[in-house]
Amino acid sequence: MPVIALFTDIHLAAPGFSTLVIILLFSNGLIFLYLGILGEYIGQMFMEVKARPSFIVERTMNVQEPAKIDEPD
Repeated sequence: MPVIALFTDIHLAAPGFSTLVIILLFSNGLIFLYLGILGEYIGQMFMEVKARPSFIVERTMNVQEPAKIDEPD
């Protein structure tokens, strides 16, 4: 039983109603798809702008500190 029949008399359904609903659902699906793609793009830009390193050094072994250069006063 069609959903429209639950709320109205089945004989009063407007011609082209199902076509209109299908077109609206398809276009809204495309809009949400593009919105998701745009969100992924903006998320990637945000992660790049934060400029955080892709790794964290927990500890080092057998690494000498670089020599300090004396600056003239």
